[in-house]
Amino acid sequence: MILDKRYWTNVLLRIIYVVFLLICTFLAFKLAIFYMPFLIAFILALIIEPLIKKMMQSFRMSRRLSAIIIFTLVAVIILGSLTWAIITIFSEASNLLQGLNRIF
Repeated sequence: MILDKRYWTNVLLRIIYVVFLLICTFLAFKLAIFYMPFLIAFILALIIEPLIKKMMQSFRMSRRLSAIIIFTLVAVIILGSLTWAIITIFSEASNLLQGLNRIF
């Protein structure tokens, strides 16, 4: 009888452990979706900061002006990359659909 009680205690503990992991995973995904913009902004700020300092030193500009110039350049690069990626995806999808038409 003692072995039987230990067995069911272990089974119950494992079930509780799996349920706890599932709840934690669900909450992690929900929080990741909420905090993702802040994480992206933080990473961009870490990448841009040395560029701003370099521009301030090289061209003797104020921090405000160098930050505006760098932010504009980064925004143009990001938007250009997104535009290129979207156009490429649409053209490849079109080619794929035309290829499927020929196959069938």
